[in-house]
Amino acid sequence: WAMLLRRAQRELARSCRHATVVQWLRALARRSAEKGPHRCTFPQPECKPFRRRYFCTAPAGLSAGEAWLHQRRKTPGAVRESQESSASSKHGFYVESRRLATRGSAEELVPGTAPGIEMCVDLAGMNIVPGALVEAHYEERGSVENALVLITGRDTSNKFKLSGTNVRTKQPISVQPEKVQIQFLKRGTETNLFSFSMEEAEALKADLDMHTGGRHCDWAEKAWVSLHSQDDVVDEMDAQAYRSSLQAYSWQEIADVLDCSTRLALSKRYMLHRALKADSVYFAHVLVEGKVLYSPYPEDTVHANVELREHKKKVEQEKQAFLQQADVARAQFRARVMEAKRKPWNERPSLREWRDDNTWTQQFITHLLMYAYHKVVDSNSHRLLLDELLAIEGRGGPSAAEDLLISMGIWRPNETSQLRTCRALYRPSKDERVVADCFQSSPPIDEDKSQRIDLRSLHTFSIDDESTFEIDDALSVEENDGGVVLWVHIADPTRWLEFDDVLDQAARGRAKSLYLPTGSMAMLPYDLSAQTFSLTCGDDRPALSAAIVLEEDGAIDMRKSILTPSLVCVDSRLSFSSSGDALERFHSSLSESDNVSIRKVGEVARKHKEWRLRNGAMDVSLPDSKVRVEDPYTEQPRISFDVVHGAEQRGRDIVAECMIMFGEFIGRFGVRHGIPLPYRTQAPYSMPSDLQHISRNPTAVADIFAIRRNMSRVMPSCAGGRHASLGVEAYVQATSPLRRYQDLLAHHQLKRYLRGEPLIQGLSLMQVVKETDQRARERARVERHCQEYWLAKYLEGELGTTLPAIVCEKMKGGSVLLRLTTLGTTVVERVTARSLQPGQQCRVQVSAADARRDILRVVVL
Repeated sequence: WAMLLRRAQRELARSCRHATVVQWLRALARRSAEKGPHRCTFPQPECKPFRRRYFCTAPAGLSAGEAWLHQRRKTPGAVRESQESSASSKHGFYVESRRLATRGSAEELVPGTAPGIEMCVDLAGMNIVPGALVEAHYEERGSVENALVLITGRDTSNKFKLSGTNVRTKQPISVQPEKVQIQFLKRGTETNLFSFSMEEAEALKADLDMHTGGRHCDWAEKAWVSLHSQDDVVDEMDAQAYRSSLQAYSWQEIADVLDCSTRLALSKRYMLHRALKADSVYFAHVLVEGKVLYSPYPEDTVHANVELREHKKKVEQEKQAFLQQADVARAQFRARVMEAKRKPWNERPSLREWRDDNTWTQQFITHLLMYAYHKVVDSNSHRLLLDELLAIEGRGGPSAAEDLLISMGIWRPNETSQLRTCRALYRPSKDERVVADCFQSSPPIDEDKSQRIDLRSLHTFSIDDESTFEIDDALSVEENDGGVVLWVHIADPTRWLEFDDVLDQAARGRAKSLYLPTGSMAMLPYDLSAQTFSLTCGDDRPALSAAIVLEEDGAIDMRKSILTPSLVCVDSRLSFSSSGDALERFHSSLSESDNVSIRKVGEVARKHKEWRLRNGAMDVSLPDSKVRVEDPYTEQPRISFDVVHGAEQRGRDIVAECMIMFGEFIGRFGVRHGIPLPYRTQAPYSMPSDLQHISRNPTAVADIFAIRRNMSRVMPSCAGGRHASLGVEAYVQATSPLRRYQDLLAHHQLKRYLRGEPLIQGLSLMQVVKETDQRARERARVERHCQEYWLAKYLEGELGTTLPAIVCEKMKGGSVLLRLTTLGTTVVERVTARSLQPGQQCRVQVSAADARRDILRVVVL
């Protein structure tokens, strides 16, 4: 064994092949097993290193060569620094590690390399000299390259100059020192035996290009097999203990195992490095102290990774085949869309017919629908969608997707994603239809029957639009010794519904009914809201009625006013126009009872409004504008605008004031009895000095907008509070339980109080109020968007038309808010040619309008 030791020391000094050294060390281990453990010191090549000694305790049962491999893995905790006199253990030996001390960075020499060749990791680039062969990141052709290059020097900014020139700029390529990742070869500091020229570097690069294309995994597999073959002399139990202690190798150590030790094998080293860097099958990448090490996977993991790799290859092949077929499918799809565009809309293919086409068309339509609904699609699908939209529609964006769906015949003309989303939301579910059928066939027991007052003897009338189908309020008036009593009757859906049942949850999700120029969408199933729950003319209907008595000054007398469940029968249904005419003169089309009742109601409403104005109210309502669309989902819809004024506006004002009285009464009733309700509060506001001259009932449009701009926001509350703009101490919206969920929620709470049942707790009530308030604002935005859409659609046919307008207010950025007088709507226009003041009348010309792209521009003349 002494002879074997000397031969091992001699051969190691000559930098012989690593595999031969391992064989000698195994023979040495077998001999030492008979003689006992020995301490072996390996000689170092001729140089001037600083020395640090490590003592390695190898796992039991390993040969000396395997123990040497174990030490090379640098297992944390297994390798520890020790003194020369440390006691040895079985199969323990000393290994001296030689490092060069150069300018603050330690470059590890790989055992088994020829003198002058140093394989190292040098991230800072401190020791790189001209002639060094390195791998670096640099920009080439607009992208970042990662390639083997030759350092030719440094430029004026202390960057490394590389061999070759930039293809685009024709300028020398240079990189910052930190961009150098790995240095493979540099001139030796003492021997200076090797100096690579430009030609040698290019030859090596060509050699790599010839050998590495598509075969990186072969090198990684070879390295993995070589490392695992070192365990062939270890029995099964010891092998398991050995594998459990496996750590990571540096790629230089793996190169030693593969016998890549001479200058002629430098290309193999680089190929191995690139293979390990790209490999995810045989090795796990471990970052230790800023250095990437490679840990071999167990055999079962490798087999699983190989299967996964083959599966990915198969998937990629199928993907490429699909893409080839997709090119043909895309051409066919475009041709079919162009053919569909030439047909009338009712003759275009349906969605079912499009989906029966090839797989590519099915996937494209799915992604197109998602994009039109503003849903997220993956990046590849997004690029495909943009390509097709640009090719077919000439633009991108969700609006272009909507146009394409209409062109294909999948959507009807003038349909939008918001409209279709709301239509799906408001479509009653199967459970809702079942419950609605049960209510109509077998109504539940009326729990308020004992408290319900019969008011069918009163002359009761309702005032609504002709198109309204949810009639949820009616009025009556009677005189007694105390004066005039105004009865406000509100539909009572809580006669059937319970809080948190199926219909109640569905109504909560919708928050309110949707009123659009193209039609209405009911919060509750249509059969219920338009028939069973509605205060239809000539039918006995349950209601929640309030008898409101006013004091001399117009305030509500809470001592004489009452709230009770009732049974009413509406005698007549009036329009806003006829009721407004009846306020000033006898209307021939109405009965005498209707004429008399309307005048009495009008007097009560006027008296209470005057009291509110004295109490701090501000009337900032604007005349309503009605948009009517006939045949909306055809290519030529008929659009009309009608500004409400005159008798119709007076009729609307009467009903609005009566509803305010009912809301104030419910608010004060709830505060007096401590009932948590969805109150509406508004903090007091102060007018600027320049607005002090404005009356409490302004008529100028500019004054109304100026007051609105200084008002605070209306907030929900469960404790009650003042509503500043209405001039009342408490207010609850409870007049539309068929159209607004918060009104229905107020009815639930009021009926529980009147029945003596436990109330809905304040925290739960407030949570519901906040949720429905947010949803109601979203539905209001949909209504506003539809109004703007049909306004732009109407003006598409009026390009160049001159319209009268009035300046409402100035906005930031040099814009003004204009109200189109004849249309009763507002638009924002940036004024650059002249300065306009609020309240100033002007004329505008429609310069551009595109409903689908939300474009509407006017020019101030």
